[in-house]
Amino acid sequence: MASIAQFESALISERVRAGMARAKAQGKRTSRPPIANGVQEKIAGLYREGKSINQIRKELGVSYGTAWNYVQRVKG
Repeated sequence: MASIAQFESALISERVRAGMARAKAQGKRTSRPPIANGVQEKIAGLYREGKSINQIRKELGVSYGTAWNYVQRVKG
């Protein structure tokens, strides 16, 4: 039974990857949409003011990961 489940899991994974590749080739987004430009600018502004990522996250109501990702863009 375990080998059948493993085989089925591999098939599903292969189909998902193929579907995502096809969607990407058609120009469709396969990831989450970006947050609004206004929120991106607020994250950048708060970071430049010296606020921590945790403070930014709490103030704007976004997840820590989202705040961190946009701060990395500001740093770069």
